[in-house]
Amino acid sequence: MTIQEFITNHKLIMTSEVAVSNPNIEDSWKMNNWLCTIRMGQKRIAIHFSQGLAIDEEPTLERVLECLASDSYSYENSNGFEDWADDLGFSSDSRKAERTYRAVEKESKKLLNFLGAEAYEVLLSVEPE
Repeated sequence: MTIQEFITNHKLIMTSEVAVSNPNIEDSWKMNNWLCTIRMGQKRIAIHFSQGLAIDEEPTLERVLECLASDSYSYENSNGFEDWADDLGFSSDSRKAERTYRAVEKESKKLLNFLGAEAYEVLLSVEPE
């Protein structure tokens, strides 16, 4: 399944607005920040999303979902912070890395609650395009 097929099958839509910062990234003032709201029927989820300064267009739903899926996959397939940090090349002694892990954990749980377990698992198995 592609990310576009996932979006179509689950009838997802997204709106985005410029945000001053991203609370999940310490130096987000160096980035283009967005607050993206994804809707599925009556359900919705708000996600902070940041892109490098060279990317000046609005994020697409495909790009946001691919990033969420990648982050959630890394979280779900680790055995805690130390394992996650090691897999991604972070120092397990880094407080900044641990804050990043906690942010990924929180967003993953939020995404699971939004999509439901079955759709969440499908999303994590979608191959990036």
